[in-house]
Amino acid sequence: MPPIAPDLVAEARAEVQALVNQTTDGAPPARPPVPIEIDVTTGRPARVLLNAAQDADLLVLGHRGRGTLASALLGSVGLQCVLHAPCPVTIVRTRPTGLRSAADPLPRPT
Repeated sequence: MPPIAPDLVAEARAEVQALVNQTTDGAPPARPPVPIEIDVTTGRPARVLLNAAQDADLLVLGHRGRGTLASALLGSVGLQCVLHAPCPVTIVRTRPTGLRSAADPLPRPT
């Protein structure tokens, strides 16, 4: 794969940091604290994730839910990681619109 321009890597890192900040703002602090590492890497996604998971205790992946019916349960990158990761893998799906999470406050009676 050809090298990526350093300014694109810096831009990607800044976008990921902004997403992490947006996601974690307002969340209760984890006990013990959970370190968040941001690593912008180029390459084939499954291979990059599997290499990063070599010393990991857990590999957590998101799932967009796009693609063919065959990949509706698990995408091709997620499937490769589940099959070949050296550690447990957790796939996190987005919550469908309108559904509550157990962490959401209960609605107040009217």
